[in-house]
Amino acid sequence: MWQQQVFFGVHYDYHANANDRNIGGDLSEEHLQEWLERIRPDWVQCDCKGHPGYASWPTKTGTPAPGIVRDPLRIHRDVCRRLGIRLGMHYSGVWDARALELHPDWAAVNEKGERSARMTCRHSPYVDEVMIPQLIELIDVYDVDGFWVDGDNWASTPCWCEKCSAAFLSQTGATAVPRSPADRWWRRWLDFHRDLLRRFVKRYVDAVHARKPDCQITSSFAYSARMPDSTVGIPVDYLSGDLDFRFSAQNALLKTLEEAPAHALLLLTADNAEQLLPTIVSRCEVIRLRPTTAAAVTEFLTAQGVPAEKARLLGHLSGGRPGYALRLAADEKALAFRAEKLDDLRELLSANRRTRFAYAEKLAKEKDTFRQALFIWLSFWRDVLLRAAGSEWPLTNLDRAEDVAQISKRLSLTEARRLTSQCEQAIERLEKSVNARLLAEVTLMDWPKVTI
Repeated sequence: MWQQQVFFGVHYDYHANANDRNIGGDLSEEHLQEWLERIRPDWVQCDCKGHPGYASWPTKTGTPAPGIVRDPLRIHRDVCRRLGIRLGMHYSGVWDARALELHPDWAAVNEKGERSARMTCRHSPYVDEVMIPQLIELIDVYDVDGFWVDGDNWASTPCWCEKCSAAFLSQTGATAVPRSPADRWWRRWLDFHRDLLRRFVKRYVDAVHARKPDCQITSSFAYSARMPDSTVGIPVDYLSGDLDFRFSAQNALLKTLEEAPAHALLLLTADNAEQLLPTIVSRCEVIRLRPTTAAAVTEFLTAQGVPAEKARLLGHLSGGRPGYALRLAADEKALAFRAEKLDDLRELLSANRRTRFAYAEKLAKEKDTFRQALFIWLSFWRDVLLRAAGSEWPLTNLDRAEDVAQISKRLSLTEARRLTSQCEQAIERLEKSVNARLLAEVTLMDWPKVTI
């Protein structure tokens, strides 16, 4: 088992898509060999198919990205073999948007009967007709040494399609398919889908081992903190999961709280108590420091000499935080950046896919800029959600009230809620160091097309 003999490796997932135009064009054997000789890794894990579903090699069993200029997998294979470096593949499993474009009936269905545009159903032919044939092709053509399958764990969701619903009723003896955690049989419904995932992973792992027994394969996060599964039913060769520092850091903090000296008073601050371990919260007295009103902040700023109209806007933008409002009043660049990103949002809503992809590529280059833009857009979508729900609660973006009003009239409450939730999730995922460009693309592609 070669995974036991290696220590340092290089992993990158490119996630090729329909708009890539120069895949492999800037890569040569000489360049790659020089780079690997400098870094001297024990193994390399390069991308072959990401979440969009387009292969970055000229596959015969799926959809190759249209922008393949030179086969990057062939270059990696030849150079790695020459240098004695093991070569693994990054492959997106459950999440395959291209497969669902071609086969919409393979999509996972949510509790409202809506088909996913990204996540495949465990009862669909996807694993047998796309995934396994591609994994076998990679073994046969490139003799790869392993696979790191991405997304199975966190991208798998319960599916309410006819096949899943019928199988659940037949296998469990339940009398109804639950729709929410409050419904009877909900725990069995989740267990049923956990078992489907285990069988899904076992199917492709067994197929890879049958073709090449020493090809090492794993499903990311299997048997990790994100999938604490005690059932031994997934024959992966090794365990792999992204490390979240909060697991260990919060446990260390817990020990400090439990063993603090009698004379000590520890004051902890947190943006969101829900992100802390319950054992930490239970050992603290929670004091919620609530914001003041927008009117009070406006009055405070006016007393500081801020013009009345600007003070009123900042009073709402600050979320009831006088100190933040005062900093904004003195930071014209921040206000200009906010205006620019809201203007961009307005234009992107009516833009075509090509324009959105180009904007996403540019935005993702600066992670901090991307993060700031997401927070600005989140405030806008929350305003839209308020108006879509019929609420008269004061808007955050007072100067964009007309845009908010027009968009909220064209979106359903469900759609407004989804866009707000999507923006919140994008912020969280960006902080976990996911692929920024892919995140930007997914975020912008999910926005509705609205002309204001």
